[in-house]
Amino acid sequence: VVSTQSTGGGIANFTNVASTFKGIVRALTDFKQQLINTKVSIYVRRGGPNYQEGLKVMKNCGDMLGVPMHVFGPEIHMTAIVGMALGKTPVPDNTELGSSLKDNFLLGKHDIHRRTPQPTCNEPNEKRARWELEKRMGAGKEHYSPSQYNLYDKDTTCFVYGLQIKAVQGMLDFDCSCRRDKPSVTGIINPFSANHNIRLYFGHKEINVPVYKNMDDAIKKHPEVSVIISFASLRSAYSSTMSMLSYSKQIKVIAIIAEGIPENMTKKINKLAAEKGVSIVGPATVGGVKPGCFKIGNTGGMLDNILKSKLYRRVSGLCVQIGRNEQRAEQHSQ
Repeated sequence: VVSTQSTGGGIANFTNVASTFKGIVRALTDFKQQLINTKVSIYVRRGGPNYQEGLKVMKNCGDMLGVPMHVFGPEIHMTAIVGMALGKTPVPDNTELGSSLKDNFLLGKHDIHRRTPQPTCNEPNEKRARWELEKRMGAGKEHYSPSQYNLYDKDTTCFVYGLQIKAVQGMLDFDCSCRRDKPSVTGIINPFSANHNIRLYFGHKEINVPVYKNMDDAIKKHPEVSVIISFASLRSAYSSTMSMLSYSKQIKVIAIIAEGIPENMTKKINKLAAEKGVSIVGPATVGGVKPGCFKIGNTGGMLDNILKSKLYRRVSGLCVQIGRNEQRAEQHSQ
């Protein structure tokens, strides 16, 4: 039995691979005994959105059924598994496949001890960075709060404003690759739907992410959240951001994705944010990454790129993505 890509051999752009494989798993489970009796071996090669979780599901299925299951991602050519199934090509050893971080994450082995431990934050360096910042801002001025020089850390949690499922899943994948203990996305605020939960992946586990219709309900229920990533449209970005600023006792960072907000409105947002001690990233930001800690929205692209770039490792560096408004992005990077 050989499971391959869709007709034409291209990588699926829109199909959720993990969801697709769940249907295949149900079918295999129904025919478990027949598969065992006929000594069937299954070869899977798949790419596309969320393919890592899909292959993890298939691998677990093979282990559960007691059926030989060989799974491969885009690193193997699509037709290569045909030769393996026919016995013309040797099947790579599983230990060889699990040697890289990508494959460890793919097979749900991101907690293995072979992985190099992440370095902890260097306290003297952080104190020196604070001293340098205060010196640059000028002696004798008021003390700056931590949110003004350290916007995110490995425990930062946020709300995503707008029903952006793909962006949220990307953030959860980044969290898992960073070995965070809990997801960075606590909930979603969507004024256009009733309160409900959506099922997403945190590594190889499925979790419930709550969706709130009312911002006030979300803020009160999750007092630990300090960041909001706003995907509000151009029409509602200004009004929604001003509403977010009314929760400045809790919310300390607001990232605004929307482009085209008039300059006079942007100035009003920045003025009120400065008065309330809230840091504004944007408007028209494409996000940012604090390696090993936190990712804003779709920054960094797919998980493959995150892993190849090693953005899951905490380092003494900064990733800044500059969009159309380079001057504004440069001001924020300073």
